[in-house]
Amino acid sequence: MQIYTLKTINITSSPKTGDKTYEHVKQEIETIESDNKVPVIAVVSHAAGEAAKARHSLILWRPDILTLDCFSHQFSLSVGGKS
Repeated sequence: MQIYTLKTINITSSPKTGDKTYEHVKQEIETIESDNKVPVIAVVSHAAGEAAKARHSLILWRPDILTLDCFSHQFSLSVGGKS
């Protein structure tokens, strides 16, 4: 199995809300599946609150997609790291 980064999105000026994050993720999943004819099987996101809301919305829309927060971020926070 190989993992590919297909696109990054600059959301600097975009509202940092769970709904907006979900819209970005949903649009990218639809584009990836349509353009590349491959299923998206997992999404890993930041562990912040808006990302948690987006993951929850994603689970409601597509319960077949594994949705995880970034474990390395959580681990870093648990041992006193800053991110």
